[in-house]
Amino acid sequence: MSGGGNNGDRISAAPPPNVVLSASNVNKSYGATQALRDVSLEVHAGEVHCLLGENGAGKSTLVKIITGLAAQDSGVLLINGKTMETPSVSAARASGVGVVYQHPVVFPDLTVVENIYAGRQPRRGGWPIVDFARMRASVRALFDRMDVRIDPEARMAALSIGERQLVEIAKALSEDIKILILDEPTAALPDKEVSSLFAIVRRLAKSGVAILFISHRLDEVFDIGDRVTVFRDGRKVATERVADVSKDGLIEMMVGRKVDEAARQQPSDATWVSSRMP
Repeated sequence: MSGGGNNGDRISAAPPPNVVLSASNVNKSYGATQALRDVSLEVHAGEVHCLLGENGAGKSTLVKIITGLAAQDSGVLLINGKTMETPSVSAARASGVGVVYQHPVVFPDLTVVENIYAGRQPRRGGWPIVDFARMRASVRALFDRMDVRIDPEARMAALSIGERQLVEIAKALSEDIKILILDEPTAALPDKEVSSLFAIVRRLAKSGVAILFISHRLDEVFDIGDRVTVFRDGRKVATERVADVSKDGLIEMMVGRKVDEAARQQPSDATWVSSRMP
């Protein structure tokens, strides 16, 4: 008889993923409109998880719940294995959630450093004096981590939209985030700034940050994503590895029917999808 029965002892299973965000059977209604219906989703540390769906699919509602702007009606939301007892923006931040929107809200007349530390300036020793040297050193270290060349003393009004987004990412990193939500971050960016943003996203994911990347652009999913989840009419349709899906397959999930010939004759699937989303 073979002694192969012990082979299993030498086979080590892959370690389970570090789940940073877990949503289980989450529901949310606004009056008669049910925005989310039994949505379940996991986002892992070190991955870029793309979230797709037409307008009204429920993406923004989920982001509001994760960031503490809204509370689910039912279901469980865990961040790093813990629930937010009283959902709020500050509670979400304390849990390690950072978010960057398409158009960052900034203080244009303040410097980069002042924007990053707005409302939480470190003090010098026990004195009520802002420690500007510590703030500048911290921002330079953050920009080095991101490989970003922005003057910490520049006024925000002088920066491009893309640069303002990078400052917002640095601000999130300064608060020791575990998950970074990028909500349509490329919609207003030229190609050069998109490339810079994606390089930083990859670097952050490699360092262990979980990225939830929301977009309408299918090309971006295949460029930056590890896994992709599709929402339709407030429900999760599927979560797949990006390597295992096609553009046509994603479009079918989003609209709920086969891609017809008219759609195929569009300049690109990404353009076709964008044209369906006002």
